[in-house]
Amino acid sequence: LGLDLSQNLSELLLGDHWEPKREITTSQTIRATMSNKLEAEQLHIAEPAPLLALETSFLDEAGKTCAEITSKFLGEHIEITL
Repeated sequence: LGLDLSQNLSELLLGDHWEPKREITTSQTIRATMSNKLEAEQLHIAEPAPLLALETSFLDEAGKTCAEITSKFLGEHIEITL
């Protein structure tokens, strides 16, 4: 967070460091697909297989992507509760 940890602890905890500096919007997409050859190698499976991909993007007020997370799920039985 870039905080000066040499400060008095109470000043640090009571300061405005914890207030959000900008609005962040989260967007999620879930897609069912077949893994490609590269994904099969990364996931240590013998051949391409069905997978479920959960893609999450974090956007700032201007719509610029700040971060992206992709989670991939393999298996016959997958349950996701949102």
